[in-house]
Amino acid sequence: MSAAAKSDLDLVVTREFEAPVDLVWEAWTRPEHLVHWWKPKGFHKGRIESLDVRPGGKWRIYMPFDSGKGGCTAYGIYREVVARERLSWDDFCDDENGNFFHKAFVTVSFEDLGGRTRVTLRARLDPPAKRDAKWTLPLMEEGWTEGWKDNLEELVHHLSATHKEMQ
Repeated sequence: MSAAAKSDLDLVVTREFEAPVDLVWEAWTRPEHLVHWWKPKGFHKGRIESLDVRPGGKWRIYMPFDSGKGGCTAYGIYREVVARERLSWDDFCDDENGNFFHKAFVTVSFEDLGGRTRVTLRARLDPPAKRDAKWTLPLMEEGWTEGWKDNLEELVHHLSATHKEMQ
């Protein structure tokens, strides 16, 4: 694979939040927060099945479709956990029929901006060879990028409400 082709698999999404890094970190690492914002468009509020935030720890989230028929399961294994600075994990997803279709290595960095926080997600897609033909690389790239933009928009609302409660 050429360097140009490899770069097509590297995705980045960045967002700044009007919340301190401690609160943003908690939103990513505590199920009582995560359940409120891990919800891309087209999905209902997910079900956190596991969230063990430590190197080697596993996480699993079932995301039901808005239609009420089926859903996807996202899951992974944490590789690195540096409090209030960085999370990284191997990322997987099964489609509504339980078929594995997505794999990535994801790193999330948290930058303290003095009362605000910048979050940057970087993913290296590694499409599985044996997947349904409908899961083309462009579709997977768009789904990952747009899904995370949706999640981070939901996180804005959750952090705003949570931050107001704390003040």
